[in-house]
Amino acid sequence: MKLYFFPLLLFFWSYHLISEDYIMEGFFKMNVTGNIILDNNSSYKTISLEGMWKDNVGQIGIFEANGKVDKLDEIPDIEAVGYGKSETNEKFWFIAKRNKRDITVGGGGTLEYIDGTGRYKKLIGLKCPYVARYMEGRNFHISKCNIKKSLLQELKNFKK
Repeated sequence: MKLYFFPLLLFFWSYHLISEDYIMEGFFKMNVTGNIILDNNSSYKTISLEGMWKDNVGQIGIFEANGKVDKLDEIPDIEAVGYGKSETNEKFWFIAKRNKRDITVGGGGTLEYIDGTGRYKKLIGLKCPYVARYMEGRNFHISKCNIKKSLLQELKNFKK
């Protein structure tokens, strides 16, 4: 048993040494731009979002997104496409999804980077879990991406 345990422990320990989290926190104000309510009280809403963000590589910026909240059955299906712009004018585009299958993570889902400029070009294709909390038409969210330490250092030290 000890012979199997040691290589497994070594694998997880070495992975921890080469990976780290890229963390982004954001605040959105949500506006409902359209709402259709069915006779059975299910609904389909279109939304727009505006807000601010900060990350753990020292960047801050703004967010804008548009999306939909499909509550055609008991559990909402949420999807938004948007972009962020940093104070150094670098941009990233993303898709945030929470679908019916993600209900086990509470108010969370997946944020995928689909395009970027500058340092954010290195994040294209990365899918990161996020959690969100809502209050009075506003939301606070955190996304956490496990990436290689070397990539996190590149993001921190990026020069235009």
